[in-house]
Amino acid sequence: MPGVSAPGADRPNRGATASEKHAHSLDGIKATARARRVGIYLRISDDRLKDEKGVKRQEEDCRLLADSLGWKVVEQYVDNDVSASDRRKVRKDYRRMLWDIESGHIDAVIAWHPDRVYRQPAELEELILLIERTDTEIRTYLTGLIDLNTPAGRLNARMLGAIAKYETEQKAERIQRKVQELVEAGSIHNGSHRPFGYERIYEGTGPRRKVIEDRIDEAEAKYIRDWAKRALEGESLYSLVADANTKGIKTSTGGTWSYQGMRFMLASGRIAGLKEHRRQVVGKAVWPAIIDEGDHRALRALLSDRAEQAKANGAQRTSNSRSAAWSGAPAPRTASV
Repeated sequence: MPGVSAPGADRPNRGATASEKHAHSLDGIKATARARRVGIYLRISDDRLKDEKGVKRQEEDCRLLADSLGWKVVEQYVDNDVSASDRRKVRKDYRRMLWDIESGHIDAVIAWHPDRVYRQPAELEELILLIERTDTEIRTYLTGLIDLNTPAGRLNARMLGAIAKYETEQKAERIQRKVQELVEAGSIHNGSHRPFGYERIYEGTGPRRKVIEDRIDEAEAKYIRDWAKRALEGESLYSLVADANTKGIKTSTGGTWSYQGMRFMLASGRIAGLKEHRRQVVGKAVWPAIIDEGDHRALRALLSDRAEQAKANGAQRTSNSRSAAWSGAPAPRTASV
C-alpha cells in the first residue's frame, strides 16, 4: 500500500548473523537521515491476569527495531489492559506520549502495530496534525513506516483506521446480540460480581471462569426477606442500612451498605427470580427467587413512590430557599421522607 513500507521491511531478523544485523542497522540509519529520540508505545486491550506479558513481548520487538534503526529509546509508554476502541476510556500514557511529542521530548515513536497506536478515526486525525506540526516519525515492528507526512501515507493510514473501526463495530454488534440472547433466555452474565443472597457456582478457574449457576445463600437471603418485610411495613431504607451496618452485615463485595445499594437490591427483579435488562423486567430468570413476585412489585412501587416524593421535597426546598433569599427570611422546613 502507498505510504507504508512492505510488512517486515524495518523488522530486524532474529535469526540473522551479527554482520547482517549491523548492515540492517546501517541501512536504517541512512533511511532515517538522523538518529532520533524515540518513545516506545505499548498497549494491549485485555490483560485479565495483569501479568503484562503481552506488552513485554511488544517491548522486546520494539527495542529490537529501535536498535536496528540506531535510535535512542528515551521514554516508554504503557497502556496495559486498556482498549483503544472505546472513546470513553482515556489512555493516560498515550496522552502523555502526545504531550512529549508536542514538547519535543521525543521526535519518533515505535509501536508493535498501527492498531496499538490508534483505532479511532478521530484519534488518527489528531495524531496527523501533531505529526505534521512536529516532524515526528512513526514506525511499527510489523508494518514498518507509518507515513503521516504525505497524502498517500495519510490515505493509507485512514484506510487502515477505517478497517479497524469497522472490525470494532462488528465485534460490538456480536457482543450485543449475545447479551440479548442471554436476556431472552434469562441466563446469568459472566463478568458481574456475585449478587448478595446467592452463592455463585463456576466452571473453571481464573479470570476467564464461567458462571454456571446461582444458588440461594440462606445466610444472606434471610436478611433480604427481613429487609423487604420491614420496608413494606413502612421502615425507612436509612434505618435498614444503619441496622445492617451496625450488625456488621457486609455486601457481596465485602463493603458496608449504602442507601443506594440497599434501594437497588430491594427494587431489583433478581431477588424475585426475574431477569432485568436496562432496569426493565423482561421475564423469568434461571436462578431461584428469594422473595415472591407480589412482594417484588410492591417494593418496586413503594421505592419508586419514595423516590418521586424525595424529588418533590428537594424541589420544594430549593423553591423555599430561593424565596427566602429574595425576602431575607429563613427558609421554612419540609418534612423528610
